[in-house]
This record gives sequence, C-alpha cells and structure tokens, in this order.
Amino acid sequence: MSLNGTFYEGIYESNNLKPGCSFKYKVYIPENYENAENLGLMVTHDGFNQSATEAMEICLKRGTMPPCVSIGTDPSNLKATLEGGFNRRMRLDNYDIFDRRFPDFMVDELLPYIIKKHNLKISPSPDMHLIAGVSSGGISAFNIAWTRTDYFRRVYMSSPSFLSMNNGLEMTALMRKFETKPLRIWTEFSEDEPDDYFGSSYTVADAAERALKFANYDLNSRYYPREGHGSRYSKANTLLDIMEFLWKDWEKPIAAPDNSPRFNKVFVKGSNWEKADFTDFPDRLTLKVKNGFTYKAEGNKIFIIDGDKKEEVYSIRHEISAINISSDGWRLYIASKNAGCMYAASVLPDGKIEGNFIQAYIHKLTDFLYPGVSDIAVDPHDRIFAATEMGIQAIRSWGLIDVIAPLPNDLIPEKVTIINENEKYFLLALTENGTFKREIVYYSEIEENFPYPNDYYD
Repeated sequence: MSLNGTFYEGIYESNNLKPGCSFKYKVYIPENYENAENLGLMVTHDGFNQSATEAMEICLKRGTMPPCVSIGTDPSNLKATLEGGFNRRMRLDNYDIFDRRFPDFMVDELLPYIIKKHNLKISPSPDMHLIAGVSSGGISAFNIAWTRTDYFRRVYMSSPSFLSMNNGLEMTALMRKFETKPLRIWTEFSEDEPDDYFGSSYTVADAAERALKFANYDLNSRYYPREGHGSRYSKANTLLDIMEFLWKDWEKPIAAPDNSPRFNKVFVKGSNWEKADFTDFPDRLTLKVKNGFTYKAEGNKIFIIDGDKKEEVYSIRHEISAINISSDGWRLYIASKNAGCMYAASVLPDGKIEGNFIQAYIHKLTDFLYPGVSDIAVDPHDRIFAATEMGIQAIRSWGLIDVIAPLPNDLIPEKVTIINENEKYFLLALTENGTFKREIVYYSEIEENFPYPNDYYD
C-alpha cells in the first residue's frame, strides 16, 4: 500500500537532556490532513513503522481511529568528543533503562522540537497519543507511557524485552504492585523468542502479560506459536486489529478499569489522593513505647532516654531518618534515606534493643535522589507505610512489599501518618506541594482473629 500523505525527515541534535546525541526521525501526515487541527499522534521506536502507518490509513478510512501524525524515531548516536574516538550507538541507554530520563527527553524535548519544526497540529490530550515499539523498543514504549501518562495513554509493544540488560526485570514486579495507570495496552510475543545471558525474552514477555492482567489493565494480548521475535510488528493485517483495539471508542477518555485485588486490600476501592489541611506530623526521631521507654535517634545511633540520662542502645550503618514501633509494641522499625532497605530490631523488657534484621527491600528508581525511606507509619494490622521517592510502599508485617501508591504528579512524600476520622482510617502524606490523604482499608474482624498476618496469602 502506498502512502500518499506528506513526509518530513530530519536529525535532531540534543543539547539539553541528551547532550552530544543525534536522533534521526521521520514524520508522516495523512493525505488531506496537512492543515487539520487536533490530530492524533503515533510514535514508533527503531525508526518509522511503515506497516503501522498503512494500518492507520485503513482504519482512518473505516472511521475506527482518528487521523494521526506518525513519527518514527531512531535510537541516538553519540559523537566521539576526541580525535580517534568512534561514535557510540545509544540504544541501551535510550531504551533499556527503567528510568524517567528517556521518557522526559521524548516528551519534553524531542517531540516538541519535531512538532514545532514541522508545524504539526497535534491534540494536547494524552488520550490521543499512542507509542509503540518492538523488543527493547517495546519496553521503552511501556516505560515512556508508564512514566508519562500525562502524555501517552495507548501502548503497543511487540516482544517487549523486560530483561536484565539494565533493570527491565524490575518493571514486571512493579506492574503488579503499583496502582494501575490509565493506559490501554496491546502486548504480544512468540514461541521462538531469544534466550541469552541477559534473560529469556519469552519468559519476560509472558511475565509482563501476566502482571498486566493481575493489575487489571485495559489489555489485549496475543501469543504466536512457531514464530520469532517481533514477528508481527511489521505485518499490516495484524496491525489493523491492534490499531482498532488501541483506538476503540477513541473519543472517550482512557481510565484504569480497576486496581489489582491486592491494591484494593490496602487502599479503599475507588479512593484517590485528596488535598488535606493537615500539618501535625509526628517527630519520628523520638519515640515512646508501651512499656514507658523513650528512644531518640541521632545520626546512625538510637539512645534510650531516662530523665537527663542518655544511653546508646543501637546503631546501624546509615543515618536514621525515622523510627516507629509495631502495633504490638516489641518490634522496632528503623528507616534510613541512605539505605536500600528498612531495618527491624527487638525491644527487650529492660529497654535494650537487639537484633539487626532486614525488614524490607525498598523498590527504587534507577537514577534516584535517595534509595531508602524518609518516614514510616504503622497501622493497627502492623502494616508499614514507607515514604519513598517512588511513592508510598506498603510493607506487610513480615516484610513483603505488596503495594506501591504514587502521589499525584509523582510528588515525593516526606512525612506519613495515619489518622482515624469518623471510624475511617486515612493515610496522610506530606509533600513539597502540601498534604494529601487517602482512605486505607481497616478490617476489624482480622484484627480480632489474626492481628498480624504472617503468610504470603490473606
């Protein structure tokens, strides 16, 4: 099929987020839509996808999707800075890192440049923007939409490489734990996927599909027996079905159908973060426990305070950011912003503290400001709510993180606490833009019979 619209090509030399890198791109505007307003947008990785654009043209004639500008971008090349050096292909840096940097580059630098350069009339609505990719381009497409749902809401990934090339494996775990995002996704993989030292493309693509189903995403998926890596990414007939699914009811906004069942066990179903007029957050460096002892954290040490006396009773390797006590009073939880884990110890009858246990591994961003926890709140079931750069990470009493709730606009929580209002429990989080609150689940019958759930399943 020939494409009769308008083409543009160019090279963008980044001098901001990706200095020294050059990006080739190609743009297509459907025939008769060169001067139209509020066009949709389809962005593909690893260059211009001719077949996807042909499928778009057919769907446009059928009326099953809006007219879209199609933009294909290549991974960047980094020019050598010294004589005798050779240029570097930056596909791994661009595509395979679970990180905000490339998504922010695409949304805030490259696409605005292309749109302005060629006077493209793109709709500002994220519901009108689709991003696609194959292999490493598939994981990148998901990462961009996951990170920048303010710009992309439709995702097509073929044989996505959620592998340990960098830290793609982490994403299949986070899909299950994070609050479900407003994305519509098509994912596909085949029987004969590559198997190499950085992992099996088959198993990770299958894991991603299962994780997205677990998290209740708006999802369609396909498996192709006796075919290979990315086998359908350039087949226009298959792409017709894909485009029609991704653009189904395209005039309506995309919303997450629901969160995962696990998420709804922690935060009340249908609840959202709301602004709250609250500033009375506890001092988490001073703690009085049930048996009357008072502890104070200073630097990397914990002291027991008795009147004017101060005795060191505990220390860790990192500066302590918060301490808190379990709901039954004998398990001391210790947080540090500088550690990638949270600690726990035991309070003895004489007030001494013993043991140095790892309470939980903390999920973190790749390019983090800090890897650990700034504050911790504990609910009546001994669930810990940890304030981290990635959001609120909910830790079960025995240490497993099962839910991650990002704050609005990915604000970083600095303080957390739990309050009871009219027999409802709310988690409050302090950020640089004020306090937000969200209702959490409180099971009185579980507290009576099983106060401290101590199994993988509940």
